Amino acid sequence: MNRFKDFRAVIVNQVQALLAKRMSNKECEQIQSLADAYFRGIASKDLTRISTDDGYGALLCLWQFLQTRQPEEIKIRVYNPDPETHHWHSTHSIIEIITDDMPFLVSSVLMELDRQKIKVYTLNHPTLRSERDSAGHLQSISTHRAEITEAVIRIEIDQQPEHLDLEKLAAGIRNIIEDVHKVVSDWEAMQARLGDAIQWCQAHPAPLPDVEWQEALAFLNWLRKDNFLFIGFRYYEIIQEPNKLRLRANSKSGLGTFREGPRDHPVEQELSPYIASQIQTPQLLVITKSISRSTVHRPAHLDYIGIKQFSDSGVVTGEWRFFGLFSSTAYNVPLDEIPLIRKKVAKLLKNNSCPVNSHRGNALRHIIHNYPRDELLQASFEQLKAVINGILDCHELRQLKAFLRPDTYDRFITVLVYVPRDNFNTELRLQMQQILLSELSGNSIDVNVQLSENPMAQLQFTVHCRHANQQTIDVERLEAMIQEAMLSWTDHLQQALKEAFGEASGNKMAQCYLQAFPAAYREDVTPRQAVADIQRLESLKNSHQIRTSLYRPVTDHYQWHFRTIGKGPLLALSDVLPILEKMGVRVGSARPYAISPYRQESAWVLDFRIEPDRPDNALTTNINSPAVESYSNLEDTHLRDQFQEVFIRTWKGEMENDGFNGLVVSAGLNWEQVVLIRALSKYLMQLQVPFSQSYMQKVLNNNPPVVGEIVDLFSTHFYPDFRGDRRAIANACSERIYQLLDSVDNLDEDRILRHFLSVVEAMVRTNAYQKQSQGEPKGYLSFKLQPEKIPASPQPRPMFEIFVYSPRFEGIHMRCGKIARGGLRWSDRMEDFRTEILGLVKAQRIKNAIIVPHGAKGGFVTKKSPGQWLQGGNPGGRYFMLSRFYLRASGPYR
Repeated sequence: MNRFKDFRAVIVNQVQALLAKRMSNKECEQIQSLADAYFRGIASKDLTRISTDDGYGALLCLWQFLQTRQPEEIKIRVYNPDPETHHWHSTHSIIEIITDDMPFLVSSVLMELDRQKIKVYTLNHPTLRSERDSAGHLQSISTHRAEITEAVIRIEIDQQPEHLDLEKLAAGIRNIIEDVHKVVSDWEAMQARLGDAIQWCQAHPAPLPDVEWQEALAFLNWLRKDNFLFIGFRYYEIIQEPNKLRLRANSKSGLGTFREGPRDHPVEQELSPYIASQIQTPQLLVITKSISRSTVHRPAHLDYIGIKQFSDSGVVTGEWRFFGLFSSTAYNVPLDEIPLIRKKVAKLLKNNSCPVNSHRGNALRHIIHNYPRDELLQASFEQLKAVINGILDCHELRQLKAFLRPDTYDRFITVLVYVPRDNFNTELRLQMQQILLSELSGNSIDVNVQLSENPMAQLQFTVHCRHANQQTIDVERLEAMIQEAMLSWTDHLQQALKEAFGEASGNKMAQCYLQAFPAAYREDVTPRQAVADIQRLESLKNSHQIRTSLYRPVTDHYQWHFRTIGKGPLLALSDVLPILEKMGVRVGSARPYAISPYRQESAWVLDFRIEPDRPDNALTTNINSPAVESYSNLEDTHLRDQFQEVFIRTWKGEMENDGFNGLVVSAGLNWEQVVLIRALSKYLMQLQVPFSQSYMQKVLNNNPPVVGEIVDLFSTHFYPDFRGDRRAIANACSERIYQLLDSVDNLDEDRILRHFLSVVEAMVRTNAYQKQSQGEPKGYLSFKLQPEKIPASPQPRPMFEIFVYSPRFEGIHMRCGKIARGGLRWSDRMEDFRTEILGLVKAQRIKNAIIVPHGAKGGFVTKKSPGQWLQGGNPGGRYFMLSRFYLRASGPYR
């Protein structure tokens, strides 16, 4: 048994029980009849959503609304139920309508609600037979004395909180019902006017061939057989004047919604030469679309059937104009039963040379059968022949095609568009509507979509515009615009892949990547940018590699985005965000995408919207500004590569992740220069300068010009292939640094910057420019120093020191003379191992005073657990000894 039916019976019985309990016997009998009709029209699932008390209250409100109604009165009430006033509650607004029963009521009211963009939740429209007295008071319902048939419509809609909204809605519904009443009451009169026009035409033959005349009369008689919904009628007189025609409306002839005189047009108006020439053509019928929309039954532009009245001399003197809608029967009856259409169809089939039972012949009949019937009526044979042959070719080639036909009377342009069915969707339809409205200067547009088993979808657009026949339309351009709108993201991607890789390789890539990207990626990323991502993915050999990109999006050129791409599981945001934040940028948003190539390892893309922490930075520097040094803007491709290089090396663990990485943005340093500055700070920390590393990072990022000059001084001293007078250029660089330091206001910042400068000036040699066999820099940086030249160096000061820095370890070696001896120590004092080694050097000087006059000692710390370093020997010690060897073996002295 259906649970909803059971529940329905329970609700109805409970409401009826409340009625019997709370109302008199006479009232209860009448309201029970209303309840039977009311609940019969409510869906069972809707009943499950209301309580018994609310069901009772809603029925009681409707009952009270029914109590009084005058003959032909249209009663409308729109209200928000209030428990105190109406004895029930609803989250929706309620519309209640009582009027004489007539056709088209419900569809017309719903059409008005749709026009006002109001959502309908429930609809109930029982028809009641009632008895009323002379004053309109309700006497009984559904008794043998009840002779009045009334339509009761009750609708629940979106709540309208404002009283003015409720009044506006009620007024709109009243106008619609009045129009329905006019149409229904004048129906027979409009039929009679059509009969009068037919009789007059039969008695006064028009100046056209007899076959056409007879077919036109047959069409008019066909309309009378319930194939046309008459909505309005008016007779117009054609007034002949020298070199012009005037059109005068006979306001007394109006019927249906045209009872009153023309609202938007004058009673008499002069016709344009083009329209005047069309009216004078020897044709009996005018079949087109009106500029007015129907307010009854369907929200379409009214079909307009005009019947010309000719004088005995063959001059048009008037026109009977009928406005309405072709009925559903007219759209479903076989074509060979519709006058006018049947002649055109027979002629089309006869004039086509293809055999009847051939593939092309069958396709032709299918196209004609599915062709819009409005077009079959309105278009001439020559227009139909050209369009249908074009459609035939379009279907065979499965290609997009558009066919345009301006209205004979200059009011609209019909556009038939055929697109592959697989490419059609609502979004494409909306885009096509906007294209057509824009290109054809339209003020409104109607659309009808036809989908079938045919591989091509048929869309009929009616673009209402002015001077339809005078427009110059580039159909090929229009098709190209629609074609562009039709192509999906994957279509554009496939095309871009072919352009990037060639047709053969591009098709192979398409098989792998067309379905690899999620919806969010397709929404955010252009196909050409996706090709760039694919190229980066294809360059990766394994999941231990990543590729990056620093770029400005096409949609927002003033914003920077940073993109990372890799294979394997999606990289965690927590692994990436700290790196970027230490590089001097803030992450505004992050968009992760999981990529699933066909039969390949999964991949990922992380896209970050970034902005600099500081206003004066490389990211936002204007490249066109001559006042800005070239190193401080990332519009330079080389500098963007530096940013990405710092990120990748930090992610791999080849660089430490700290605030010194921000110098790539603030000062435009490359990764090697950042490592140099970090190594200098590590050495200063071992000298026990009274500043923390984080404070030094902040100071250096606040003074990028000084940092840049210090780096330049270093390269001037030690770059092996330096060209020019090294000493003179170094002196000039030092002079610039001291001038910049004079402008530093903060004393601590001045001291920190001078500390960095003093270390560079105390350097003797370095391995910074040595390369490995593959051309890569060494995995560690070492430099030889003269501590006597470093004011911050504590006493006693060795003659020479070698400091070695690496993300994996740090070390130092001190010699108190040119000839000295001492060992190498593994220290566990990360923050002050130099102090430990210096103490050992002091002891060494006393211990070895007789053997060797001067002592020497070295030590290092590792930045990973000892277990990791002990496996396979002591890499820290090995690297430290190698650095000493390379310092002795190569590198220029100052």
